Amino acid sequence: MEEDQRSGQHSGEGLRNLRVLLVEDDPLIRMSTEDQLIDCGCKVVAVRDGEQALLALGRESFDVLFSDQRLPAMSGLELIGQARRQWPALGVVLASGYGDLAGTLPGQGRMVSLPKPYTQDGIRRALARAMQDSEG
Repeated sequence: MEEDQRSGQHSGEGLRNLRVLLVEDDPLIRMSTEDQLIDCGCKVVAVRDGEQALLALGRESFDVLFSDQRLPAMSGLELIGQARRQWPALGVVLASGYGDLAGTLPGQGRMVSLPKPYTQDGIRRALARAMQDSEG
């Protein structure tokens, strides 16, 4: 299982030590996004697909699920649906290069859409919104 956990070293306003599960099948995008999340001050576990994500969610606690929409075997929306049924307070960011997917998932609460390509500032804003949505 391809998984890496590292802690953030740079201060991100309100994001320091935020526990983020990153799900991205493209290894270069996964590494780049993981680095950006760490630079925001987050603690990151990065996995390549929905199955690994569900296993990670079962093993430890996360504040935010940050997932690509297009994943092998299980889409990001399918993953979010399954995750929210078991962990309803989980904040959610869904990244996609195929348009804005923001809004409400029937029966599963809100999610934040982050269009690709994204910037570190975009990631910070999306994480902050996901945390607000999970608290309210």
